[in-house]
Amino acid sequence: RLYDRGLYKLGWAYYKESNYDKTLSLFTDLLDRSEEIRMESGEDSALAPEAIEYMAISFSDIADMEGGEPLEKVGIWFQKVGERPFERTIYDRLADVLIQQGRFDQGIATYRFLQERWPLEPGNPKYQQRISEIYASQPFPDQAAAGQALVTLSETYGEGSAWWEANRNNPEAL
Repeated sequence: RLYDRGLYKLGWAYYKESNYDKTLSLFTDLLDRSEEIRMESGEDSALAPEAIEYMAISFSDIADMEGGEPLEKVGIWFQKVGERPFERTIYDRLADVLIQQGRFDQGIATYRFLQERWPLEPGNPKYQQRISEIYASQPFPDQAAAGQALVTLSETYGEGSAWWEANRNNPEAL
């Protein structure tokens, strides 16, 4: 019954040692276990959010160490371990981590990837809105890009769009 806690503690210890392959492996196992817990009890493991957080930070750290883009590092990981139900959540959290780190272009690229990979996802308009906000709030705001992001928001997610039709029974998304 404490297996998920053991996975978390061990994953966190490897994270502190910058052993990212072991960290990612253990947190992936924890999130797999969280899916099992959800099937049994209807709730995720209480440690799932922290595992997601540390995975996102790890991908950012790996990109810093090895070069390349964090978005690419996530893709490589999921090619290695296979698709998982929590994969989109990892990308979502990665975008937030990158923005917090001031890596605005990489955060925007991650939000765009989310929209392209899962085009009908209910949360996509929020990602597009966030892109506009990022452009407008950078140290050197790009108001033209912020405005264009809002145009894209209305065109891609507005009434009559494929996204709108796919989510028409989801009032919260609309």
